[in-house]
Amino acid sequence: MALTMGFTSGTGLLFAFLVGLPSGLWQVTHAQAHGAAQLFGWAGLFTMGVACREAGNSQPPPQAEHC
Repeated sequence: MALTMGFTSGTGLLFAFLVGLPSGLWQVTHAQAHGAAQLFGWAGLFTMGVACREAGNSQPPPQAEHC
C-alpha cells in the first residue's frame, strides 16, 4: 500500500504543483489520502517485518548430540 498508493499519490501531488494546476479542496483531500496510505502502508510493512523476524525465533534450537 505504501508503494502503490502512498508514493504515487505524493508524486501526483508534486507533479500537479510543478505543472501549475490550480489548487483547491482536491489538493487537501488528496494530501490526506496520501498520508493515510503512507501510514497504513508503513504499519503493514512494520508488522510483516516483525512477524518475519519472530518466525525464525519460534523454532527450538537443535539438540546437542552426546557421544
